[in-house]
Amino acid sequence: MDISGFKNIRNSLLQNKKTNAGLTLIIAILLTFLFTSITASITTFAFRELRLSGGAAQSLQAFYAADTSLECVLDADLNSNLFFREATSTTPDFVTINDCAGQDANMVYSNTEANCGSGSQWCFLTQAPLEFQYGNSNYQASISFVYLDTNQVILRSRGRYGTSNSRTVERGLEYRYQL
Repeated sequence: MDISGFKNIRNSLLQNKKTNAGLTLIIAILLTFLFTSITASITTFAFRELRLSGGAAQSLQAFYAADTSLECVLDADLNSNLFFREATSTTPDFVTINDCAGQDANMVYSNTEANCGSGSQWCFLTQAPLEFQYGNSNYQASISFVYLDTNQVILRSRGRYGTSNSRTVERGLEYRYQL
């Protein structure tokens, strides 16, 4: 074989190498894009799960605030008949539930459907939400005691975490009983 044959082979190999170099660059860019997309997806999923797990803890604390306030109202009604005594007095005004989770709960009397709901004779509503603290977080609960025309009582309690400036989580409980 003469030298010109080797030159042709060498030129052919150099030409293939240049073509392969471009293909290698394209494959490297595609793989980089693929791995970046996978990493971004995993990171987004992880942050979403972290946020949801934090919301579950806040939801549970809001539920506990609702449950605590409901228990206070139920105890005040069943043990001292507090609401019926005030509602049947000559000038019903408000009741105070003493020591509801370390604080007093003031509830105002009303006999309007707008405040109490359809089919009600009268109700008591919290003037201001009860404040509960758990660690560095504050939780609130609002309570209503509704006496219906059918001699049935409805206790409603709404626990809340958060303020109007942030995400708010609310959980509510309703307890009904016949007199």
